[in-house]
Amino acid sequence: MNKQMKNSFFSRFFIFLLVEIAMLLSLQSLQAEGIETGQTISATGKGFSKDIALQNALRNAVEQGVGTIIGSETLVRNGILIKDKVLAKTTGYVRRYTILQERKTPEGEWEIKILANVNSEKIENDIVAIALLIDWLNYPRIMLLINEMVDGKPSSSWIATTSIEQVFLGKGLELIDATQARQNYKDRLAEFSKNPSKVAVLAKGYGAEIVIVGEARSSFYETSYLYGMRTHFYNAILNLKAVRTADAKILASTNTTATWGSPSKQDASYKALRRAATQIAGKLLGQIMVAWRGQVYEQQEFKLVVHNVDAPTLSKIRSELKRNRNVKRVIESGFDLKIKMGILRVKFLGKSETLKEILMGMKSPYLTILSTGNRKIEVEVKKKFW
Repeated sequence: MNKQMKNSFFSRFFIFLLVEIAMLLSLQSLQAEGIETGQTISATGKGFSKDIALQNALRNAVEQGVGTIIGSETLVRNGILIKDKVLAKTTGYVRRYTILQERKTPEGEWEIKILANVNSEKIENDIVAIALLIDWLNYPRIMLLINEMVDGKPSSSWIATTSIEQVFLGKGLELIDATQARQNYKDRLAEFSKNPSKVAVLAKGYGAEIVIVGEARSSFYETSYLYGMRTHFYNAILNLKAVRTADAKILASTNTTATWGSPSKQDASYKALRRAATQIAGKLLGQIMVAWRGQVYEQQEFKLVVHNVDAPTLSKIRSELKRNRNVKRVIESGFDLKIKMGILRVKFLGKSETLKEILMGMKSPYLTILSTGNRKIEVEVKKKFW
């Protein structure tokens, strides 16, 4: 390629780059001016007051449209204050709403039905939505046990592992330090990707709910001269799976490749791995989020009516329930001081019988079951005599 052709090529490339930047700025400008995309959703909320019922209706609309669940407690994650601004964030998702119906139920609760326009942004691209989903699932912890190879030999640089960890941490995911585990089982890392059941048991012992396994290989591709400089090219291939440790179910499985050139072979091999790892991290996260959202929607909401209770005791019951990993959300729906009755709405991953066992197993306060039926459980606070 002669000098004139090179100059022509770079001129065309520069013009193309300017056009792309202009289009990007134009798109951002349109978004800033408020051009909307969304979906219209009907949702219902209940509560002892109209305000509480409306807030719950908005939360339910967001849950349906965005796939995120908004709890009520304060959460600080990655320096972002999330739960203190529940309504502000809900308003951010719900652009507008219309109240279709409001009525009082026979039980004395307000029930409000709304029609809401909800932002349908993908959860993978919304760090706050991801943080709320992670909070809903009680911060599932992730462990990475990836077999990394460079030119067919084991590599202890952990370039791919570190790159994926950085992406996950940036999204607010909670990771388990697997440095010692990787050292202890470095000769078995290749085996783990072929045996999900075995690695699930191992990772569960370290406290992980999800384990990422598979191979990351970087291999010499070719040497060529680029602008008169000798350049070595490496090709990285990553094949990874995300395994749920509770039942060894594969939640995500994907692969990717990337190539990098450098005068240094080591630099080329590492950068190829880093590039591929960054690409695959997004793919894995997207699939994991889809699986987690499915898990959220498999959960049931139970109405827990507590009799003979005061406000501090109701709060204590709420706190005790939230300590169970299968209890994903507990919202105080109402409290009547005169009749000493409180209502909690419990989002639970499991059957009503299992939730009853959890309630009956509480030591303080001590609860007795009064009745059950149609996702409703009534209990009474009793003093325990020994």
